[in-house]
Amino acid sequence: MKRPTFQQVAVAFWISAAVVLAVLSRTWSAAAVPLAAGFLMMAPGLAARGRTSINKTLRVVSGIVQAVWWVSVAMIVVGGAERLYYINGATYPRWLITGELQQLGIDGINQLRATECRGRFPVEVTRKEDGYLVRCGVMWWDSKTYFTVFDPAK
Repeated sequence: MKRPTFQQVAVAFWISAAVVLAVLSRTWSAAAVPLAAGFLMMAPGLAARGRTSINKTLRVVSGIVQAVWWVSVAMIVVGGAERLYYINGATYPRWLITGELQQLGIDGINQLRATECRGRFPVEVTRKEDGYLVRCGVMWWDSKTYFTVFDPAK
């Protein structure tokens, strides 16, 4: 009997982690993170193996997998840089802001959570030099970011 390769063991690990998280959290959406992490770690090796195949279809599919992998890595890098700038920057670029809010307090945040932020958690309030940012969600591509000059805690 052949011993399993490292790639086979790694695939089994990531699928097992996804199933365990899905069972523990009682939702299949929790499986997305370990499956995506497994894809990011396994795709380059699997695609490289397919690029040297004599089968033309397999070479095309491996090229597509490599392209998806590079786009995913670029989104992670850009998203991480944006997140660091959102948290640590003194200001925030206006072109990344969804809109501006007027007179926002605790009631306004609760209303925002119920309407515009529906399905996007958490709702974060971050102080900047020129005002406050209110963000529904974590990463910029799947969130809404609003600017206000009024202190949301008042």
